[in-house]
Amino acid sequence: MSPHLGWLEASVIGGSAYVSIRFLSRHFENRPLKPFAGCCVVGGAVSVVLVNR
Repeated sequence: MSPHLGWLEASVIGGSAYVSIRFLSRHFENRPLKPFAGCCVVGGAVSVVLVNR
């Protein structure tokens, strides 16, 4: 990784974060959050199992 490309990496990360938040905001405006909540619960349970191995 070149130190001269830090601005490019930061721009790509910032842009992708903006696009994902924008998409999720519009997506969940008229849709329920239950499927997202289910994914979070399953992901959390998997994480707890993997950490406590």
